[in-house]
Order: sequence, then C-alpha cells, then structure tokens
Amino acid sequence: MTRSSRSALETASSHFKSHAELHNGRPQQRGSTDGRSTARTVQSFVSTGPRTSTSNARGSVSRPSTSASGRKSRPGTLSTILGTNDDQTVVCAIGEARGVLPLVGVALVDITLGEATLSQICDNQSYVKTIHKLQMANPSRMVFMSTACPPIRDNVLFTLVNELIPDARIELMDRSAWSEKDGLEYLHNLAFESDIDPIKVAVDGKYYSVSSFAASLEIVQNIRNPKSKDCLFGILNQTLTPMGSRMLRSNILQPPTKYNTFIGPRYDAVEELTGEEEIFHSLWETLQTSKGFSQRHEAARSSPQVEEHINRILVTKSFLESIPQLHQALSGCNSPLLLKIRDICDPSVSDPILLSIQTIIEADVTVMSTPLDMRNARIFAVRAGISGLLDVARQTYKELTEEIHLHVQEVEREIGLQTTLKFDNGRKYWLRLKSMDRDAGEIPAVFINVVRKQTGIECQTMQLIKLNGRLSDISNEIIARSDAIIQDLIIMLRASAPQLFRLCESVALLDMVASFAHLTIMRDYTRPEFRGAFAMKAARHPVLDKILYEDFVPNDYYATEQNGFQIVTGCNMGGKSTYIKAAALLQIMAQVGCFVPAAYASFSLIHNIFARVSLSDNLEANLSTFSVEMREMAFILRNVDDKSLVIIDELGRGTSTRDGLAIAIAMSEALIQSKAFVWFATHFVDLVHVLEKRPGVVCLHLASKKTMSDDGVPRLAMLYKATQGTVDTTEHYGIELARSLGFPEDFTRRAEEVASEIRRRRQQNQQNPEARNVLARRKLVLNLYETLQQAAEHGDYEILPGYLKRLQEEFIMRMNELSVSAST
Repeated sequence: MTRSSRSALETASSHFKSHAELHNGRPQQRGSTDGRSTARTVQSFVSTGPRTSTSNARGSVSRPSTSASGRKSRPGTLSTILGTNDDQTVVCAIGEARGVLPLVGVALVDITLGEATLSQICDNQSYVKTIHKLQMANPSRMVFMSTACPPIRDNVLFTLVNELIPDARIELMDRSAWSEKDGLEYLHNLAFESDIDPIKVAVDGKYYSVSSFAASLEIVQNIRNPKSKDCLFGILNQTLTPMGSRMLRSNILQPPTKYNTFIGPRYDAVEELTGEEEIFHSLWETLQTSKGFSQRHEAARSSPQVEEHINRILVTKSFLESIPQLHQALSGCNSPLLLKIRDICDPSVSDPILLSIQTIIEADVTVMSTPLDMRNARIFAVRAGISGLLDVARQTYKELTEEIHLHVQEVEREIGLQTTLKFDNGRKYWLRLKSMDRDAGEIPAVFINVVRKQTGIECQTMQLIKLNGRLSDISNEIIARSDAIIQDLIIMLRASAPQLFRLCESVALLDMVASFAHLTIMRDYTRPEFRGAFAMKAARHPVLDKILYEDFVPNDYYATEQNGFQIVTGCNMGGKSTYIKAAALLQIMAQVGCFVPAAYASFSLIHNIFARVSLSDNLEANLSTFSVEMREMAFILRNVDDKSLVIIDELGRGTSTRDGLAIAIAMSEALIQSKAFVWFATHFVDLVHVLEKRPGVVCLHLASKKTMSDDGVPRLAMLYKATQGTVDTTEHYGIELARSLGFPEDFTRRAEEVASEIRRRRQQNQQNPEARNVLARRKLVLNLYETLQQAAEHGDYEILPGYLKRLQEEFIMRMNELSVSAST
C-alpha cells in the first residue's frame, strides 16, 4: 500500500464490518496479480496527494443509482457467464496514481462472502486491465475520490467506468478516507490472526505496491544513489520516447507470463532488428528525430488547465504527423510483431484524425521548447477565421508585442547601450545588459528590478512591466477563447480515442523492442530459450556487466525441476550475493522479451519472484533484523510454488548460530518441497552437510585461493567463479580475509587453532560412510534420469548418440569413484 492509502477497506467499512460480525467470522484478504509475473501476492490500494483533515463527505454523481438488492443484472456480462451470484453485494474503492506510470489501486469487498481483494494494476492509458477486472468483479457500488473526479478534475478512468459498468452505483468520498493509518488498522482487525503478519509483509514499506525485492535487487532504482542509472531499468532503458520508457518500466515490474502471446514475438522482433541493420537504423532515426515521438513536454503538467488542453492537442497533432514516417521505416520488416505494429500505424488510420485536428489547428503550429515560442504556439494555434473576436484579440497581441520591441529600441537609444530582450514564464519580458564594469550607482534610472549576474545585468523598466501586464491580459483572453473551440475539438476526437490509444501503445512497444535491439547490438547479448530449465553458459550480471565490462567474471547456472535448490557458499566478498541476484535479474530480462548477457541461456516461465537479501532492521515497525527476516520468510513460504524463483541471502544470521541454522534447515526443506527454483547463499557450512545428499539439492561455492603480496603478506584472492561442491572449510577463509586486511597475526593464529579443534571434533561425529555412499549413488542415478529425460525432450537427434555415450562414460566413472571410496 502507498503512504496514504492503506485504508482500502475503510471506504466500505460500515458494510464490511457489520456483515463479518453477522457471519461470526473474519473476512479473507486475497491478492491479485492479474496474470503478470511479480513478487507481490497481496496487492494494495493506490492514492496520491497529501492527507487532509476534513471529515468524510459523501457525494454521488448524477446517475441513476440502484440498490444492492434490487439492481438489474446485465444480460451476457462476464459475471453472468462465469456464474456470479446476482445476490452478492460487492463494494469497490478505486484510487489512481497520477504520474509517469498509470497505476490503479482497487479494493473489492464482497459483503456476502466476507472477503476482500486488494490489488494494484500497472495499466496503460486506456485502462484495459482495470476495466476488465472491474467487469469480472461486477461491483454493485463503486467509490472514487471526490478531488480526482469531475467537476474538479477530468478523469478518464471515471468516464470509462461510467460508460462500461453502468449498473454499479458510483459515490464520491473525501480524500481523507484513503488513510494509511486506518488501512493498517482495518487489516489488523479484520484479517485472520494467522494471516496478519504475512499480509503486513505484503503491504509494509511499499510505494505504489512495488515489493521490497525491487529495491534490494535494484530493479528500478539504485540503492545507494537514487539518481544513478546503475539498475536494471537504467540499463534496459535505451528508449527514445516517454511512452516507451513507461511501458518498459511497467513490463519490468510485471513481466508477461505467456510465451507465445508476448515473449516469443518480442524475441522475433528484436532478432530481426539486430540482423537487419538498414531497418533498425531507419527505425531508430525516426524515433529519435520525429518531434511527435521524442517530445517530452513537461510544460503541460505545470500549465493552467485551459493552456493544458491546447498543449495536449498540439502534442497529439505532432504525434500523428510522425506516424507516416514510422510506417515507412517499418516497410521492410517481416516479424509478426513488427508487421502488426506497421498495420496499426498505417496512415489510413492516423490521417483522418489528423485532418480533423487540422481543420481547427494551424498546420505549421507545433509544440515548442522555449517559453516564448510555446506561448506564441498556444496564441496562434486555432486557425484564423473561425472566431472573429479571437482574430481581433490576436491582432491586439501582435501590436502589443511590436510595442514592446519599439520600447526596447527607444531604451537602447536613450542609454546608448545594446540590450537583449528575454522572456520567461515568471517575469515575462525582461532585459539583459552584458556590461560587467558598471556599479550600482551608474545603472541608468530607467531600469528597475535589477539583478546582477556573472553574465551581465538583468532588469526591467516600468513601461515594460506595464506592457507585460497588458500582454498577459490579452493572452489570457486569447487562451480562453481558444479553449472554447478546443473543447469542441476534444469532444470530436473522443470518437477516435481507441485508435489513438492503439497508436500510442504500438509506438511504445516498438520503442521498447528497439531499445532491446540497441542494447543487444551494443552489448552482444544472446537470445534465450524457454525449455523448462534454468540453464546459462557464461552469464553476466546485467548491471555489473556495464560497470566492469571486461573485468567481470561470467558464471554458469543450471537448475531444473529435479535440481532446483542451489546452496551457494563461499568466503566474504567472494560474489555470492552478486551470483544469486544475477539469476533473478536475468529471469526478468528474459521474460520482458530482452536478450540476455550470456553465451547460452534457457529459462522457465516464472510467475513470482521472491527475494530475501537485506540484513537490516525496521525501526519504524519496532522489528529487529531477525524479526524482519522471519516475517518476510513467512510470507515467502505461504506463497511460493513451482512457478516461483526465490533468492535468499544469509538467512538466520540475525540470531544465535544454533537457532539460525535450525531455522535455515527447516525453511530450506520447505523450499525444496515447493519445487521452486531457489538460490540460497549461506555461511552455514553445516546446512550444506545436512542437505547435500538430498535429491534436488545442488551445492556450489564461489572459489578463492591464497596468494602472497609483493611484501610477503598472505592474501586471499577471489576468483568469483561458481564451482561444484562445498567451500573448503579447512581454508578458514574468514581468518585469511581478516589477515589480508591487516588483523594482528597473534589473533589470527589463535583463531586458526580454535577452528582446527572445532573441525576435529566435528569429524568424529560424522555419519556412517556406508550410508553416505548409498545417498550419493541414489542422487547420481536421479540426476542421470533427469538428464536423459531432458535429452529426449529437447535434444538434437544428430548429436544425441555422441552425447549419450559421453554421459554413459561419465556415469560409470563416477559410480566407480564411489565404489573405490566406499572400499577404502
């Protein structure tokens, strides 16, 4: 949940609480992921803006309302088809985040069943997913924020809900109803006691319901420097349009899970763009140079509402004028996705909409970058001859502008100095003098509002201020008269909204795919496969690959359904965290449709990614490091399944060694049974000894070696290479690292003596060698079975005989080794 929106249930509390009490039970909270891959299982409610102190004021829109019990059911709706009970009363509260990414928070409360569903949807500008979810839920009452709806503010989502869900009664409530404090209280009071902690994990510390794993994995933001681009989003974001950047961010946070529908076509498109240099360069140049695509127009957001309407029409006009260039750039493409985008961007679709705009807007007027040019564009946007009063006002504007220039020339003759006329949105017109050798006493008296700068003197005159005032008044009148005409144009364009949304989404998708192609060409990425196994050869961490480039050591990965639990050991600073984080980041890259930094890559479709990687407490929630660990692990264990990927770093280090090890073993066993892909980095070597012989467990370690510096001091060199087996505990890598960092030799020598004694005692308590040999043989047979199964399903029949022969030789050799070790 967001900072001020955790009371998703509060808007329906009176119905919800009383009904829950009648049923003598507690309502259930559910999460919704809307078919997207994400680490959040319980979603949340979104709101924006500061918290207010006014009381809850109810209002209703001018639309016939229908009671919950007597509302008419729509024939043929989704809810009817799916068998939803018409007697159910579903109350829905909606909040929308206005910003770079359209995020919609939905809280659905089924009073009949005593059940609540909290979800957050990363939607697009047409709100397709939100409307679909609401139609499926078929709510009888819907609640919006009064400050985000007409007449205070135009709201596309509100309008779509009004049109597409006519049976639901819409009510408006004050912004203060969306309260963080009250929302947490409702979750605590209404949820089952056993579910309270996992739900708190899902909603705690989230802004727009982005899970805590996104920050720890540096998916959309660098942990140390929020402005840095050294994160997954920063690496992949080679987009040239704001809409492409928004789509990329949305896909990274919620990757698609359908290969044939989304992922495969993107791969085909990226592969074609990387292989066809002429098509790629033509497309890249079009996206980069066309004003309608590359325009990042921020002025519209800070302008008054009247000016904003004109700004948006100009942006839309510029966008439509660039569509034919994009269609031409895609003329030689062959992949299905690019062909579909080309068909959508056909000029026959965009030209009629553009023509309707050009009947009102001047053809040569476009969005400008400087404040003065932008104001002149708004002033002269509407064609001459449409309104006589508007034409007269614009003539007055021209005359006042000429009068300002004449006044400046007169001032220059009077003072004998050359000045430069400047304009900004605050001061309007002002003058700059480049003379730097004048002190305050020598500045001519005609100048006022004098500001000294390194580049000269900035000032105004009394006459210039008067002319600015008159010019502002007439420009405001022109904008107001233009807006009346623009409003009629907007109403006319609403009929073309579906085509405009499809064009925008197509351009955004094309920009994202072109970004992937550009990154693939620059970084030599590889197209991954989806064969059910997580297997990579010479894979690189995508962020560190950019930072370190040639110095980064690539690694191999291999995880399958039968060998999905990977225990990673190694010394401090050996690269364990980097190794397991890379697995999650590469999975996200592959599932959004981007090629990956590896020599070979194969993935399995994942629906959830869970991460437990930080070692920090939560002072705000009065939780220690270990408490935070246990709460998050409880959430993971409740929601993990065979379609999940889990990375865990140093579990159980926040408490005593014995308790931490016991908990780590118990949780590892549960994760092994879940059949999820798990990378478990740990310093608990005993954990490896307990689990290494179990089916499904693979032991890895990040290798290191001892070296001597030039001055004869022993040092520990990190190889950063994942190797089969367990870290060698006889090396005492922690002690070696302390010695290489300058720790006194007396202390390190004593530490080695203690460690050797502990190891000696442990060896005396090892299990029966015969039993270990049986477990090793059993595991070797299971691995052979799985390898043969993979070869039968996905192997190349031309090279299969040689591969099977080598596999047989290796199996026999390992079995002989086990026999020899058992006899000795």
